[in-house]
Amino acid sequence: MISDFDDGTSAAKFGNGWQVSTDSYMGGKSTAQMRVVEGGAENTKGALQIDGETVQNSIVWAGAMFFPGPTPMAPANLSSKKSISFWTKGDGANYRVMVYSKGNGYVPKMQSFVAGPEWKKVTMPFTAFDTDGHDLMGIFFGAASAPGRFTLLIDNVRLE
Repeated sequence: MISDFDDGTSAAKFGNGWQVSTDSYMGGKSTAQMRVVEGGAENTKGALQIDGETVQNSIVWAGAMFFPGPTPMAPANLSSKKSISFWTKGDGANYRVMVYSKGNGYVPKMQSFVAGPEWKKVTMPFTAFDTDGHDLMGIFFGAASAPGRFTLLIDNVRLE
């Protein structure tokens, strides 16, 4: 388990935890915020709500990033696990998980998912991100395409 958000905070069970991540790092103007809200997946207490606005630029992203290492972007060996799973719901838009690993040259590998109006479990194997998990630096959840406002919820984020 990375986070279940049931304690009312965005604390993680290991690593450096969760931070807002946007394209402002690369000169973009997208914004995001995250907060724990009541009513998680599978009738649990809480979930992480990520909302904001993406603004057209050459590179666009806004969301929340989990850092598995002791500091942001420090690699962590998670090769004993084979996939990322999480529950999601949202505004019906297309979202992305972006995995950063040292072996991929700090360039994220991406997979898309739709966050519809009902909670849905999503599982993505590490192989879909061209990694075996031995050098993971960050796992991003959020908007990374069309400009506009967004609302995404995630819950019970884990490595399996």
